[in-house]
Amino acid sequence: MKDIERSVLNASSPPMRRTVPADAEDSERTARLRPKPRPKFDPVSGKWVVPNWDGSVWGVEGGENMRFDEIGRGSKTLSPTGPSRMAGKTTSATSGGVARRDDERAVAAPPPPPRPFARVDAVSDGSPAQLGGIKEGDLILTFGTANSSNHRKLSAIAEIVALAAGNTENVAVTVQRNGDTVGDNSGGPLRLRIQPRTWNGRGVLGCHIVPI
Repeated sequence: MKDIERSVLNASSPPMRRTVPADAEDSERTARLRPKPRPKFDPVSGKWVVPNWDGSVWGVEGGENMRFDEIGRGSKTLSPTGPSRMAGKTTSATSGGVARRDDERAVAAPPPPPRPFARVDAVSDGSPAQLGGIKEGDLILTFGTANSSNHRKLSAIAEIVALAAGNTENVAVTVQRNGDTVGDNSGGPLRLRIQPRTWNGRGVLGCHIVPI
């Protein structure tokens, strides 16, 4: 019976508080009140971190096992505002938060194929146009620097021909022939060179070109 009463008294007694040495409390209080150093950039995690009162690191996973004063020692510090380095490849943020490797070259979309803007209505025998390979029915895609967007109702062709004839120069001409479309299996456009010059016939080309 006495053993039972003793057990009841022991169970109802308040637990004893763990006594913390006064010097330990003073050390912790001093550490917490000590001026905090400036945040550091951790090159491993790529984050800014701050010290805990005990010198460990706050702000990064596993920081309780790290020492704040050792952050950045013995490793190359990376700029926190620049791209991060992973496995030797540079990554940068793109729209939507998706990372893209800079060494993956963006493939530029091919330019649209040229559109015909003029047709060869007639070609004289023995003319510079015939000798250069121009045939009746050819659709002109480019004539020197003239194309479908800047030919100015074929005025650009007249200027190019006059300049080439005066300087005895060739003109690069791209044509579409026999209904062939640019880039199809028939070989696509034909690239010719014509030298405008005086000859036995009329003009310096010897062909008739009309807009389409």
